[in-house]
Amino acid sequence: MDNLAEARRVLSRGAEWWVASNTPQYIAALLLSLSGEPQLMPLFCGYPRHITSGEADRNPSSLFPPSDPYIPDDDLPEYQSLKYGYTVFIRSHSPSALLCTVLTRARYPEFLTEPPELTVPFPPLDLEWSRSPGRLPVDERDRRNRAHIPGWTLDQASLPADLSTFQRAALDLTDVVSEARVRRESAAHQKVLRPIIEWSWWLYRNVPDVFSVHAHPLLTATPGSSDFDGVEDVFSALAKIRRRPGTPTYSALALGCSVDNRRHRSAAARAVGSIAESNLLDPREFAEEVVRLIGEDFVTLARVVDALSEASTVSALAGYRAMQVLEVILEHAADLTRPVDVVRALAPLGRRFGVAPAVPDSLRARARPRSALGDALRELDVNPAAETEEVRRAAEQACMVGA
Repeated sequence: MDNLAEARRVLSRGAEWWVASNTPQYIAALLLSLSGEPQLMPLFCGYPRHITSGEADRNPSSLFPPSDPYIPDDDLPEYQSLKYGYTVFIRSHSPSALLCTVLTRARYPEFLTEPPELTVPFPPLDLEWSRSPGRLPVDERDRRNRAHIPGWTLDQASLPADLSTFQRAALDLTDVVSEARVRRESAAHQKVLRPIIEWSWWLYRNVPDVFSVHAHPLLTATPGSSDFDGVEDVFSALAKIRRRPGTPTYSALALGCSVDNRRHRSAAARAVGSIAESNLLDPREFAEEVVRLIGEDFVTLARVVDALSEASTVSALAGYRAMQVLEVILEHAADLTRPVDVVRALAPLGRRFGVAPAVPDSLRARARPRSALGDALRELDVNPAAETEEVRRAAEQACMVGA
């Protein structure tokens, strides 16, 4: 009942039925239709690439087929006439578009040319990734004037040959970066993002890196606008990972540990702690991704250190893994503006686990006797190198969940 009430509220605000990115209204109308309340269905055929100012600006070569492969192309206009120009639509395989496709098939099976395909979660897949940062147009850059956002390319050779049409669309990540702005704008205005995220996690739970790639537009938004509904839901989902994550997931976790909103950072910290508690966190791979994103100005070291300190409270094993992550970050002290933050966070963890973390000689050489860094190093050096109850508990937890 709550979902139907929310759907009525979304539709009561009014909607322009020709707006292709009106995902909330589309889903709300479908939910009400499925419940027996007839609704005027909005048209969803992708996200608008841009709006041109006149006939001379139309560029047919930039057109793509609509996002819904189950509706004939003839039923959708290539150009949707607007008061001030034309909208050029592009194909979208975002989680919102995929869910709309699934709901449309369920609502209108009579329009399908073949029996509807049963949508099920992906099986575990060993996917290969390569880093492919996406460049942003000047008018889409944030206040830091960053020219790109982290992007990922999925090696098609690592995909099974027997994927269905829907599964191939769901693994198509080609336009995640190019759709970043419209995905953020949709997230900023829609209050039904949680069910979309929950559904996409259900779909991608065995391939969490794909889920993480789709989350990047939310997590790389302008720092002052990171209050999107759904960011906490992203990390609540990632906390349930039961397979070793890859670099795209470590990238999403690092970004989440540095967003402006403290509540969202805590959600990311809890996700890191939960993954570590399951003994699925690779400290070196996560730390290397943090350092990379610090160098690209997407992550703030102090915030990540605070998040790792919070993650360390989840359990003994989570604390030990957080300490290992900080140790690897400290190896890159020469590239860090304030390595003292890392040293300060390592001191209590070293005492907790009876470990004397290694400190690069180059960092010790930078420390002056009466400086903040010098004081932090002296505190770190007094850690006793002796086995503690916490380190034994961490070892037991690691054995219980498996190496």
